[in-house]
Amino acid sequence: MSVGALPNRLPVTRLGLRVQRGTKGAVIRNRVKRVFRSAYRCHKTDLSPGYDVVVVLRRSADVAQEHLAKDFLTACDSIGILAK
Repeated sequence: MSVGALPNRLPVTRLGLRVQRGTKGAVIRNRVKRVFRSAYRCHKTDLSPGYDVVVVLRRSADVAQEHLAKDFLTACDSIGILAK
């Protein structure tokens, strides 16, 4: 998984998702997208406002909800958009 962010001059942070087709079928891809959207909604107030965040998920064997949400927050913290 890779996460990138750019300033967007808006008062909100927006989320963009890209999950590769090789990720075990459409059902799993859509589930992964739902997990990321849910993690984003739950932690929207923890993110600094004014960014466009793009998550690119490559082929992944582990699509457990708790791991993806934790990895998303860790990646957001590492690129510096997680509000302290």
